[in-house]
Amino acid sequence: MYAEDPARGFLPTGGDVLDLAEPDGPGVRVDSGLASGMVIGSEYDPMLAKVIVHAADRPAALRALDRALAETAVLGVTTNIEFLRFLLADPDVVAGRLDTGLLDRRTPDYIPATHGDDELIGAAAYKWLRGWPAPVGDLWEVPSGWRMGERAPTTFRMHVGERTDHVYLIGPPNAATARVEDGETHSLTASLDGDRLTVVLDGLRTEYLVAAADHQIWLSGRGRTAMVEEVREAPVRPDDEHSGDAELTSPMPGSVVAVGVQDGQSVQAGAVVVTVEAMKMEHALAAPVDGVVELLVAAGDQVKVGQPLARITTITKEDES
Repeated sequence: MYAEDPARGFLPTGGDVLDLAEPDGPGVRVDSGLASGMVIGSEYDPMLAKVIVHAADRPAALRALDRALAETAVLGVTTNIEFLRFLLADPDVVAGRLDTGLLDRRTPDYIPATHGDDELIGAAAYKWLRGWPAPVGDLWEVPSGWRMGERAPTTFRMHVGERTDHVYLIGPPNAATARVEDGETHSLTASLDGDRLTVVLDGLRTEYLVAAADHQIWLSGRGRTAMVEEVREAPVRPDDEHSGDAELTSPMPGSVVAVGVQDGQSVQAGAVVVTVEAMKMEHALAAPVDGVVELLVAAGDQVKVGQPLARITTITKEDES
């Protein structure tokens, strides 16, 4: 198990281990140095753990290993667990026909699983439950949507994978409804007990291991882990803020080895602004739009995955005049 993102060319990831689940049981062994609260940086090899299984024969061992990986979660750090389970289903792996060209052959066929409404609703329910006062007092203080007329939803704008959608929740946690954008309305009950989130959506119960940091909510349930991010609302009018502005963020934890521009300099789209290095791998970040650079880091700085490195502010005709 590695701290890397197969969907992004196996770039090193890293971050803070917010919570952790490792498999156990007969025939399962985990060699791991992980612990909740640990910081996974770029100073060492990104291998996190080895999950090892034995059984009476190879098919049984493969099934047991897939179950063990499904029970493994590192909240706060993107890992290659989903890719490992993809490899376990490969016919050559099943048959034991292994060679050093396996990854090169199979990686192009790997497509990360899509994210459904259940993960968006689960993350919104977590934020919603944390907003309920205990004990419940004034009706106006609880986020149930109660009003003298039609109930008003509690709204969250969530991003996961390639999706950014609104989630609308109405009612109390033991008898609520949930809807994503203009989609179907679902019955919902939800409860939170420490790091365990229980969501019953249209009668289907899911138990999540959950943790949050900043605007990120990490959910692990049904054999997969997702990071859902709460994002601010888009501007109502194009002139409310620079809609063409762009923020360059680090794709991996590492160090800034080069800054290609000066703070306040005008650049064209495609110009390299910052270069980050981790594990002897360099990643150059280029300006996606024409504009003026605001540098947020300097050469030699250590950065985390997702940390803002620079902002590009577009130049309007009014600015030029």
